[in-house]
Amino acid sequence: MTGTQGSGGRDRDDDPADQVDSPRSGHPLDLAEVARRLDVHYMTAYRYIRLGRLPAAHSGGRWWVDPADLDRFVAQRSAAPPARRGDWHPEAYRTRLGERMVEGDEAGAWAVVESSLVSGVAPKEVILGVLAPAMRAIGDGWQEGRYTVAEEHRASTVALRLVGRLGPLFARRGRPRGIVVLAAVAGDPHSLPTAMVADVLRGEGYALVDLGADAPVRSVVEAVGKTPRLLALGLSAGADQHLEAVRRTVGAVRAERPELPIYVGGPAVVSARQATDLGANGWAADAAGFADLLEGLTP
Repeated sequence: MTGTQGSGGRDRDDDPADQVDSPRSGHPLDLAEVARRLDVHYMTAYRYIRLGRLPAAHSGGRWWVDPADLDRFVAQRSAAPPARRGDWHPEAYRTRLGERMVEGDEAGAWAVVESSLVSGVAPKEVILGVLAPAMRAIGDGWQEGRYTVAEEHRASTVALRLVGRLGPLFARRGRPRGIVVLAAVAGDPHSLPTAMVADVLRGEGYALVDLGADAPVRSVVEAVGKTPRLLALGLSAGADQHLEAVRRTVGAVRAERPELPIYVGGPAVVSARQATDLGANGWAADAAGFADLLEGLTP
């Protein structure tokens, strides 16, 4: 699941090489190191993997890339012909979008989104490849002192409006594959992460009950108890101080529905191991990761 702010220290596995079977050349690289070596954003590196352009293995809740595969990818990218008009360049879009959101320019921000849609980019890719990374960069900039609180809030408000305008593009006809409840836990004021996840999941054919920001434990338990054909619960935590609320919410839901799959994400939850420690069944790094987890629950 996605978010707008950074978080504290990351949980690391003892030895990345132990997470991948028989690496072909040296120790495998995690996604952060791949992004650093390619000089791209973390989500851009993730998109290369999601699209099958960069081979990777998924283990321990993280992606691992063999250095030899990364070298081949770099060589192929360097040898590629110049981009044609209409090719997808998420980095350029997200930079322009971030600038407009920080200024509070909703019309200008929507123009950036609209231009990507007109060029043939799917709404899901707009959220995963442009809007979510742009907000993450703004959140990082706020933590580093490059943006004021007012600018971060302006950007978040514009982002929510963009998600609202994109929402109808994710509507699908027919019976839903299942229903998912989403919530940002008590004390977390950020509704944007769950709103973006909700749109992506709707596009994948799921129905959503999105409780939004600062959802009290009892409200989550009530929603879970009243939702028929409930497939899973997704919880988001925006900062470290919200992790205890995740633990309390998971515990309360487990007392009522012990069999229900519960997945957690957001900026404060950075690994599958951390998610397990909080009592959840798994971790979703973003909306696409959550959709992958749900795929294993549906026939």
